Formats: sequence, structure tokens, C-alpha cells
Amino acid sequence: MVCKMMRGLFFVLVVVACSGLEAQTPGEITLVADEWCPYNCAPETTDPGYLIEITREVFEARGIRVRYVTTTWSRAIYGTRTGAFDGIIGTGRLETPDFVFPESEQGISHHMFYTMPNRTWSYKDSTSLTGLVLGVIENYSYGSFWNAYVEENRHDKTKVQIVSGDDPLGRNLKKLEAGRIDVLVEDENVMNYHLSRQEESPSLFSAGEACEEKIYVAFSPMHPEAILYAEMLEAGVKALRESGRLAQILSKYHVTDWK
Repeated sequence: MVCKMMRGLFFVLVVVACSGLEAQTPGEITLVADEWCPYNCAPETTDPGYLIEITREVFEARGIRVRYVTTTWSRAIYGTRTGAFDGIIGTGRLETPDFVFPESEQGISHHMFYTMPNRTWSYKDSTSLTGLVLGVIENYSYGSFWNAYVEENRHDKTKVQIVSGDDPLGRNLKKLEAGRIDVLVEDENVMNYHLSRQEESPSLFSAGEACEEKIYVAFSPMHPEAILYAEMLEAGVKALRESGRLAQILSKYHVTDWK
């Protein structure tokens, strides 16, 4: 999941210690995504999302301020790829293979199918979707399911309809309620979080899992310190887990540790 704002970031020389992880890089990094709660939520709030809180604790302990901005997912990918942003929140290796990733993931996404409760349908394999219109979001990877089904059928609107822009999940839910699509696929944590915050949320039926996917905070291939940042994040999340701080952050968003 066009740059929102083109801006250059200049960093002073980094003096790297033997491990590379003790180095402190003065300055600021800009991370970008579309809102995808509970992973990343609205900027400048007390609950910006667990990936934002984790990343800030790791980098700000090393003297690096984390600036978090939101835009559409397509713009987030393009902007990070071209160097307008330093990193992206909540991506998978399949959707941004050229980005610089930490060794370990920062979460597991369970991509689930959802239908209206009056539909007696469940997912077994791609043949289960025969005769149904599936709603998805532009440039979301959905793990292996994207290449296995969505990409193959993306130009056939009788099989797949793709939304983009702001609030794509909300738009897909409205299309589902109106009968314009028969089923949609969304991350389980994201769907649960979204529905819990709606005054009048639709009753949905969870109709099976498309696949699971490891998700990451990844860094721009254009940034000269991308590898160092990935190493810092890897070591920092490990330290948060060992201290118990990671569990505290996750519990705030009703998410359990994926390890």
C-alpha cells in the first residue's frame, strides 16, 4: 500500500562503531504510510500505532527524531523508492522488494476474507472466488495471494475491483454493504480495529484466510544510511522484546507478540 512532498534530508557523517549499532546519527528520518491501524494510525496523536511507537523508541534513543507522515499507499511506495521519504511503515517484501529491510519482521499480517453475514461462503482456494466480485486496495500486496489471483484478474471488474486514495477500507466496506462487491480481503488486526471504532459498524462474516505475510518498517534504497537504520531497528526491537517494553506497547493496541 507520486510524492506527497519532495524534500531532501541531509545527514552529517556517521561514525560507526565496530558493530555499527552504537553509532548515533543526529537529525531526523521521515517515515510514511497510509493509515493502517493498529500498525500505524493518525499522526500527532497519543495512539499513532504500534509500529510508530516502536520505531520512535528505537531511533530516538539514538538521537534520531522520527517524523511520521501519511499519504496514499501508492504515493508512500513511490516516494520512498525515489528518496523523498526515508522509510515506509507496514510493507511486505513482495510489494517493495528493492527496499532495505531489517532481518526480522515487525509484525504478521493475516489477510482475511470478509463477506456479509447472509452469504454462505468460505474461502478454500482461488476457485472458491468463481462468480464473485472481490474488493482489494491498490498496491497492497496481500502476500502471495496478490500474484496468485489479484494480479491475474485485476483488469476484469467482474472478478476484481481495486480502490485507491483516502480511506480505501471504508470505501470497500460501503461497496460490500451495497452489494457492489461480494467479498473483500483485509488484514485481521486492521479490520477489527476499524470496526471497533465505528459507531455503527456492519456485521461481517470472516470467511477464511487468504495468506499470512510478514510486515516491516523498511528503508529507502536511495538513502545512504538505509542498512544502518535497518540494523538499528533489528537490534532495537530485540531489546524492547527482552525488556518487556514491546509487550506493553502491543497491549495498548490489543495486539499480541508475533514471535
